[in-house]
Amino acid sequence: MNEFSPRDSIENLLRRWWIIALAMLLGGAGGEMFHQVQPELYETSFEFVTQVDFSQTGHIPERDQDDMMAGVSGVVFSIRAMKNTVVPEMQAAGLDVNPEMLRDMIDIEREYRIWTVYFRHEDPGMVEQVAWFYWELIQPRLLEAHQHAIAARTWQDYINDLTICDELHEGELNKLIIQALGPETPAGPLADLVVECNFEADVDIPAEMAMATEKLTEEMSASLGLSPSLVIDFLSPPDEVVPS
Repeated sequence: MNEFSPRDSIENLLRRWWIIALAMLLGGAGGEMFHQVQPELYETSFEFVTQVDFSQTGHIPERDQDDMMAGVSGVVFSIRAMKNTVVPEMQAAGLDVNPEMLRDMIDIEREYRIWTVYFRHEDPGMVEQVAWFYWELIQPRLLEAHQHAIAARTWQDYINDLTICDELHEGELNKLIIQALGPETPAGPLADLVVECNFEADVDIPAEMAMATEKLTEEMSASLGLSPSLVIDFLSPPDEVVPS
């Protein structure tokens, strides 16, 4: 039985040095060929910030905070959003894009509350156009969805108030005085609704509840899953396009 000898193994390798050298040359040549064939990519990026308004939520676990912030990407960066909204708007503006192309171009990184959105493509002009289109699209889209989320919370609070009044008066609630405090916005009545109960006039509570529930459903759908307790700030527009 032959014993293993490190010295003999090294000598055998040295006798076959040309094989090792050839493998290294072929590997380097293959890498250089791949680099030459692979088109150069260009990139740019922009940043925005999301954070939780703890004055509204109180203390919540970090996992719940992450879930609230993660919903932001679904508004404009999900494949569904790209197919239904982003791509049609880009095509209408003259950009030759499709959902698969955007998915390959866009890379999103989030470090706690700071989002960095990267755009990479072999055509620097396409990178610049898509990045600026997204920058101009994402701000109103996120803010609009956020306003709908606030409106949904308002309607939910209103439903809760109606339920409490109805329970307190055992179904004999006679009058609702609803005061909207503050201005309305295109997203709907966003001010707090104050419900005051007395016994001066008949009110159809089930009908009022049905109306409020319908409004709640509409606003929740339009909120696209955003939390009303998020605060969204936009930091910097797309940078200069540079080689990736």
